[in-house]
Parts: sequence; C-alpha cells; structure tokens
Amino acid sequence: MPKRRPKRASDERRDNKRGGSKPRSATVADERRTAEILTIAWMLAVFTALALEIGCISVSALSQQHEPLKLLARYLFFAAVVIGPLSLVLGYFANRLRKLKAPRGLVFFCTVVGAAPLVLVLLMFLAR
Repeated sequence: MPKRRPKRASDERRDNKRGGSKPRSATVADERRTAEILTIAWMLAVFTALALEIGCISVSALSQQHEPLKLLARYLFFAAVVIGPLSLVLGYFANRLRKLKAPRGLVFFCTVVGAAPLVLVLLMFLAR
C-alpha cells in the first residue's frame, strides 16, 4: 500500500474549489447584478467628479486674464457640483447592496471626492 503524503495548503484550496466542507466567505462571484451595476456606476461617477475637480483647479490656475478659460472653469465646477453628490448617493446604495463591502480607504476617498464640491459651494456662500 502506497504511503499518503501530508495535506498541503494547495490541497485545501483545491478541495474548497471542489466544494469542500469549509464555509465560503462572500466572493465577487456571489454579488447580485444590481450591486455590480451600481458599483460600476459609482466608480465612474467618482472618477468623473475627480477629473472635473482637477480640470477646474488647473484651468482656473491657468486662466488669470483669459475670460473663456474662466468660463470653462465655471462649467467644470458646475459639473463637479452635480456629479459629486450623485457619486455619494450611488456609493451609499452600492455599499448597501453588496455582500462583499468595499475597502474603507476606497470609501473614504470616494466620500472626500464627492463631498469636496459641496464643501466649496458652502464656503463660497459663507464668504459672501
């Protein structure tokens, strides 16, 4: 009779893939389709808001005397004010529907990016 070798970690992973007895944690494959769609929309909104904010800052820094560039900076800021809160709402619902929650650092970054235009609008009103 041949000797049996001791079990290794790779054997346990293979057994889990075959439906082993260990309980599985939530994985990406377990997510619902709506949660995936909301997560993608959330990430697109966050990175769009970030691009608009960076564009607004850079264009306003370059447009000291150019009136058309100042107008472009205002349009970019308006778009960031619209997309920022949208990303906050999408992030709330995406995290609520997901089984596997997003990392805290990512949620914090997305919250800062989404709230930054609103904070700037509040500061502009308070400065008047």
